[in-house]
Amino acid sequence: MTAPTCALCHQPITAEDHRLYFQVVGWERARPQGGTNALRCRKRTGQVAHPFCVDRVARQIDPGQGSLL
Repeated sequence: MTAPTCALCHQPITAEDHRLYFQVVGWERARPQGGTNALRCRKRTGQVAHPFCVDRVARQIDPGQGSLL
C-alpha cells in the first residue's frame, strides 16, 4: 500500500503528520446580514493536506514553492 500524498504539495503524508487537514464539500447559505451559515451536509472528499500547505494556500503562496531561507 502506498502512503497518501498531500493534495497541495504532492509530498507523502507520514505517520508523524498528525494535524492533517481533510478537504470537505457541502452546502452553505448566504445570510441577509452578510457572510454565510455553517456548512451543511458536509462530506470528506478523501483528500488530505499538511497544515503548513493549507496555511501557505491561505496566504496565497504556492505550496510547492521551496523556502527562500
